[in-house]
This record gives sequence, C-alpha cells and structure tokens, in this order.
Amino acid sequence: MEIDPYVLESFSEIEIVVHVLLLITDVWCNADESAEVMKELHAIKTAQGKPTIQKEVISKRGFLQIWSEQENGIRHGFFTTYWEDKNVMQQRGIIVEGRQEGIWTYWNKVGKVENQILFWCDRPIEEKTESPWWDGAEDQT
Repeated sequence: MEIDPYVLESFSEIEIVVHVLLLITDVWCNADESAEVMKELHAIKTAQGKPTIQKEVISKRGFLQIWSEQENGIRHGFFTTYWEDKNVMQQRGIIVEGRQEGIWTYWNKVGKVENQILFWCDRPIEEKTESPWWDGAEDQT
C-alpha cells in the first residue's frame, strides 16, 4: 500500500498505524452486531424486515436504481440497479442499516451473471467469478 509522502512527513509511523487501526475497529462489526445483521438479512430476504419506503431514480447515465429506506432516510433492504434498457438487472444486493451486507450479484448487459461479491459490515470479503453462484443466482436470459 502506498502512503502519500506528505502524510509520512507529517505523522510518525506509529500515529499512522494507530489511526488505521482505529478506523478499522470503528467500522467493523462485533459479535452482537454480526448476529443482528444476520437476523435482519434473513428478515429482508423473507419480506419480514423493518418497515421501509421504496425509492427509485434514473441516474444521469440512464440506470434505474430501486432501493428501500427507513423513515429516517437510511437505506435498508434490497438495492437493485437496472441497465439503461430498464429490463435487465445490473446489480442486486441487500443493505442493512446503510451497509452493504450478504451476497451482491452483478450481471452484464445481456443478463449473464458476471460475478458475485460477499459483503460483511460494508466490506467485500469474498468474490466469485464463475458458477455455481451463491443464493441460486442465475442468468436473466
């Protein structure tokens, strides 16, 4: 990993290491949070999650995005993006309390699964680039 020379001149090595470790532990989920995330992932998948409002927008590039939010505006639930033709999904995954969680699937423009990424606490932890796909994901053709 490269570190900007200005940072190296301005801070000691130990200060940089401590800052990075604080950032990592600040965001990472503990055991109780992990259990809650698993419970909420299951609830969302089975349509039993917290009450949400569905939103959608067409981006400047023409992608249709559909997601769910809690009343406080935090994304929570399925998040789906469609390619410009609005018929083929480009990506689909679940957001729990504003964080990407679980398996996110990505399709190309003809609807063939390109890859999947497993997220935990908003971090990618594993990627799959060939079948068999997790969660029974399949091509849209």
